Amino acid sequence: MEYWDFDEDVRNNIKFLDKIDFTEYLQQEGTIEDIISQIENDYDESGTLPSWLQGCIFNFLTHEEIAVYLSHRYNLFIWEETVHHYVKKGN
Repeated sequence: MEYWDFDEDVRNNIKFLDKIDFTEYLQQEGTIEDIISQIENDYDESGTLPSWLQGCIFNFLTHEEIAVYLSHRYNLFIWEETVHHYVKKGN
């Protein structure tokens, strides 16, 4: 795959996702990671995906892109939280 083909692959991935109803995965609040895992468990390596997705329903999308896609498609609110952990340095 050439670098300039990547945008087309992303668009094709989204067009494919547009054909699937994800409502059942969005019935309860949860993290995007939980939702993605549930969808991937049902679809990845299932034999129902086109070969160009290479066995991964979200092959060309990041977690953030998937979250934005689902929020726009299903009119959902995305709540982001940043957590900073501080660790005491050794002497």
